Amino acid sequence: MNPNLPTFLSILYEKKIPSKVSTAASYRSIDWYINAFKSNPDTEWVFGVDGLPQDSHIYRKNQNGEKLFEVMKIGAEMEIQIVWQYIVFRYNEKDVEQAVQLAKDNGIIFELNIF
Repeated sequence: MNPNLPTFLSILYEKKIPSKVSTAASYRSIDWYINAFKSNPDTEWVFGVDGLPQDSHIYRKNQNGEKLFEVMKIGAEMEIQIVWQYIVFRYNEKDVEQAVQLAKDNGIIFELNIF
């Protein structure tokens, strides 16, 4: 993720240009995400976490799904539009209902993708 993303989002916010960020990256710090959320509270954020947070690394190699889920919860608490993009695979298909409830309990929009 571009280190200047918060600056870009701030410019878009000032110019009232709609923005959307799609990510599955967990290497940025939680503070970095909070700063990015604050830079443009109107940005929609879509997080690719495929499966329950503790299992997302099965498909998304080296992803820290638990950390990203914490980021998602923080964003939702800040009233940022947060979307959990969940791609269904054999390893996570049994967890969909639990994930839907987890999203609902935390004010996160759940987007199920079946291919």
